Amino acid sequence: MKSLQSPEFLKGLKRLSLISRHKFPGQRIGERKTIRKGHSVEFKDYKEYNPGDDIRFIDWNVWGRLDSFFIKIFYNEENQHVFQMLDLSRSMSSGNPSKWDFMLQFAAATSYVALASKDLVQTYPFGQTLLSSAPRCLGLGQYPRLVQHLQSLRPARESKLYQPVEDILQLENRNGILYLVSDFFFEEEVLDTALKKLAYYGFDVNVIQVLSPEEIRPDLRGFHALKDMETEREMEIDIGNNLLSAYEETLQEHLAMVEKTAKKYRFRYLFADSSQDCNKIVVQLLQQAKRGR
Repeated sequence: MKSLQSPEFLKGLKRLSLISRHKFPGQRIGERKTIRKGHSVEFKDYKEYNPGDDIRFIDWNVWGRLDSFFIKIFYNEENQHVFQMLDLSRSMSSGNPSKWDFMLQFAAATSYVALASKDLVQTYPFGQTLLSSAPRCLGLGQYPRLVQHLQSLRPARESKLYQPVEDILQLENRNGILYLVSDFFFEEEVLDTALKKLAYYGFDVNVIQVLSPEEIRPDLRGFHALKDMETEREMEIDIGNNLLSAYEETLQEHLAMVEKTAKKYRFRYLFADSSQDCNKIVVQLLQQAKRGR
């Protein structure tokens, strides 16, 4: 895996910024316009003066022309919250290159872009519940600390989805952009319930489904002993063309289900092959956001 702090990995990320279809009230001064009215340098509009308004923002030139008091309104530029939910199930460590490495690169790349925009980043790895989360990070000076945490993560036996979402909603009193990275080997009902909950609480979710080349295009023939990495169940099976065709059909149905469920709640969906260049995937995702998709 590429070093997450190397110039090669970070090249091209510095000019990017995360885009949300929502406007979230931020917490500290940042580089993104929010829905609050503020006192930054960028003028927004006028409004008629009402008792209690700050008289420092009365425009006396307008008063001289109209003989009425109007105050200036400015954009308040604040940071937004960016959350990462990372699936630590054993199945994510499979593949060559592994889905795990792709996930860590994706999390690092989007975190770097967010920190460069003075956004607040919180990473939540999950198995059956939320696992040890990274410290909240704000500013590029925190990027090495975040990378250190990402590199310390280890696989859990299996993952659930609904309970980790519930855990986040208990911990967070603010919403924001959320990147959910997984292979999404979940039942449709489980996925739908979790995404519905995030939509209800106003999160702008990006569903990133990662599969390995071996899962997308299995190159197996004859008798094989297959083992489920999460349940550790084993099965001997004779793999022929008919079975491979059935597998491909089932896989396409599953991918379509995940995409359909994501779009049902107006979330962005992006499929990634773990052998792809992660930075290009990040750019592709931000282009989708810019087009409002």
